[in-house]
Amino acid sequence: MSVTGAGLKATGRFAMERTLAPHVDEVWAQSFCLELRLLGVDGARIGAALSEVESHCNESGQSAQLAFGTPVEYARSLRLPVDGDHSPRAVLRFLVPVSVQVLGMFLVVWSLVEWLRDQRLEVTTGHLVIAAAFLLAVMALVRCAVSVHRLAVIHRRLFPVIAVALLYLAGTATCLLALRFLDQVLWRTSGVWGVVAGAAEVSGGILWAVVRRRPPGSVDDPITSPFDHEMRAP
Repeated sequence: MSVTGAGLKATGRFAMERTLAPHVDEVWAQSFCLELRLLGVDGARIGAALSEVESHCNESGQSAQLAFGTPVEYARSLRLPVDGDHSPRAVLRFLVPVSVQVLGMFLVVWSLVEWLRDQRLEVTTGHLVIAAAFLLAVMALVRCAVSVHRLAVIHRRLFPVIAVALLYLAGTATCLLALRFLDQVLWRTSGVWGVVAGAAEVSGGILWAVVRRRPPGSVDDPITSPFDHEMRAP
């Protein structure tokens, strides 16, 4: 009774919900499973929890909404064991090497511009503000990872466009204002050394990312019914 991503696309939007919980409202079941998935619960436990809801609704004739309330609140109330790979700490560990690469690219771009002009790189308060703003944005993303992921799943088509537009506008405005008005020089160095240091930082971040085993939640973990395991047991 497991449903893979390919099978889900082939049989319809609510294929998994119809298969595991035919007596539960499809939208309720989807929201319930989505919330548990976002919380980091593994597929087998999600399937077992959904099967319990299905069993109650089938026997009592009640709707899931009437018996258990809203799917999000009920999913959170279960307090099922969570896979540590989905925790904010795991998301932070995944984003740290990416952040190192981005900061390295900042240094490369800033240094390369001055090198091509045959001038020394002047690190200003504006440069530090840009780097700090980027790190704060990463921390905010880690803190709100579940909410952001939920919006990305619910609004699959609009979310990428809106997110890219907001990030582009906010990032561009921050860089322009910081470099224009925060121009106090804190440190001067050769543009060549800046390029070398930035390239080394980017390379280190890439190597760091490569040696990591996998990003959070990257393992194929389909939602399955507990009865599926029982039928396969010897």
